Amino acid sequence: MPRTPDEDSLTEEQRAFVEHYAAQGFKNAKAAALLAGYAESVADHATREVLRSPSVRRAVEDAKEAFRQELRDELVGEAKKSVKVIQAIRDDEEFNVFARLGAAKEILEKAGVVTMQAVQEQGTKRIVVTYEREKEDADDRG
Repeated sequence: MPRTPDEDSLTEEQRAFVEHYAAQGFKNAKAAALLAGYAESVADHATREVLRSPSVRRAVEDAKEAFRQELRDELVGEAKKSVKVIQAIRDDEEFNVFARLGAAKEILEKAGVVTMQAVQEQGTKRIVVTYEREKEDADDRG
């Protein structure tokens, strides 16, 4: 991945510090300084000085944002897998009606349905679905 202008202005030690700091979840700056090559005797002072540098602060923020984006991308992938599992349950007639209803409910809720419930009336089953738009319309009327 190409470096940003801020990364180009960092020394090798500063760049290594940012990489190690990110690898440790931005939790232990002193350990990152030591791993980046700063001497034990100056690690505390060096950490404070390094983190005061605007270029280092920007590089740390860029690394945090890259981490957040990677996490978002991973979660989207997992969400897609979860939806496929829910869809498979919904579509598999081997599952009982309540499991299939629960799966359908999950899909519909994620698509904007506020509530969905099974109602049994005198031996018959019906499904009541309330959509977000209907709820908003009812709120506007009330």
